[in-house]
Amino acid sequence: MGKQKKMAKYFLVLIFTAILSITFTGSSTSAEEEPKAQKPSLTGTWQVESATLEGQAFPKEVTGTMTLRMRGGRYEAHVGGQIDRGSYKVNETTSPMQMDIQGIEGVNKGTTFLAIYDWQEEKLRICYSVEEGKRPKKFEATQPGHFLVVYSREKK
Repeated sequence: MGKQKKMAKYFLVLIFTAILSITFTGSSTSAEEEPKAQKPSLTGTWQVESATLEGQAFPKEVTGTMTLRMRGGRYEAHVGGQIDRGSYKVNETTSPMQMDIQGIEGVNKGTTFLAIYDWQEEKLRICYSVEEGKRPKKFEATQPGHFLVVYSREKK
């Protein structure tokens, strides 16, 4: 499998499952329970600005085909013509904040991804682990099994 196809497959797997149902130990909040006063909100459509897997940046030809829609604890990820759906939960009491994602439909069906995330104005940064049961500690994708994606909110 070519490097681009392998990166696209990892991205599909991560993006689709990283936004799925999350089970946290301790206090957690689903997207449905997010405080209305919280700005910004995860709800909306996000375009991929950049994506890096294990130190390798995805080319613009790939990232340009990727979008992520989040609403009410559910997500839908598009990579090219492929769609992945699932659920997610967040834990905002930790630093960095945590996200647990579980794929329900598509290539990541039955897969749970542990991630960390933060906000940078209208940008959302998520660092996923593709290794089962492991969560990244830093926002970097130089470690094996780490996938870092920077999203920007789609303007209407």
